[in-house]
Formats: sequence, C-alpha cells, structure tokens
Amino acid sequence: MRKWYTIHVEQGKELLVKLYLEKFASINDFQILFPRYIRFEWKNGEKYCVEKLIFKNYIFIFVDMTPTTYYEILRFPNIHSILGHGDSIQVIAQNEIENILKLVDNDGIIQMTEVYFVKGEIEFIKGPLCGHSNMICKINKRKCRAYININIGGSILPIGLGLMPLERETRDAE
Repeated sequence: MRKWYTIHVEQGKELLVKLYLEKFASINDFQILFPRYIRFEWKNGEKYCVEKLIFKNYIFIFVDMTPTTYYEILRFPNIHSILGHGDSIQVIAQNEIENILKLVDNDGIIQMTEVYFVKGEIEFIKGPLCGHSNMICKINKRKCRAYININIGGSILPIGLGLMPLERETRDAE
C-alpha cells in the first residue's frame, strides 16, 4: 500500500536528488513532492521574486515501501536516510501531507496569492490561500507575506508565503 515518507538529503542537493528520484519513479510508480514557494524579497532596495524550499534537506515520496524499494532509494547519492525511529521508517500522516498538497500546484510550488488590502483587512482574490484563510496565523503587509504553520511528523513549522498585493485599478478591471 502506498504511503507518504520523508527522505533526508544533503543540504543544497535537494534538486539533484529529485532528478534522480524522478528517473527512478518513472520505472517504479511513485510520486515525488519537492515543495517550494514563491515570494518577494528585497535586496539593495530592489524587489525580487524568489523561489524557496519549504523543507530544506527533505523530499517527500508516495510509494509502496518494500524492502527492495527502501534499499534502492538509499543507494542514490546525497540521500542520508528515510526518516524513522530505530529500525522502522516513519509514515507521514495523511492529514499532514494534505495540508501541503492543497496549497501546491502540479510542480510542487506554492504560488503567490493575489490579495487586496481593504481598511486593515485582507481580501484574497486568487491563489493557493483562497479558501484557506483559517491556516494563516499572521500577515506581514510590509513584507507581503502570510505566515502559516505546517505540522509534519509532529513538528510545527512556520512558513512565510508570498502575497501579491493588487492595486485598486487592477481589481476593478476584473
């Protein structure tokens, strides 16, 4: 039976491991989740759109984890382990992974959510946070970020997702 597992990889090698796993997945029928998000960052007074990893050093796979599959995955370079305790590997709870899956697109990216700020309130126009405002614990209007907490494996991780504020003229044109 297929379940979600977490692979711990060498820092900075996440994309390379994802590429190895994609080749392996095409033969062994499993799904890879390499979650990233897009947000604005400022450098030297300039605003840039950047892509960031949600979970540095980790990739998620949805697979029927047989002993053969387990050892084949561990043979890939830059993979440290499949997370677990002692001799057993840890399965990610379905509700935990669903919180990520409902936000990412087909490429595993959480796009910026288009918003409109109205008298201290925020109106979600389009994007992954539409309909999921209950997940937001904090909004930073200046940095254009909505902070959510993601629970994975019993750890709660805060993530600052990108917001794209719309001007009044843009909103009225729709």
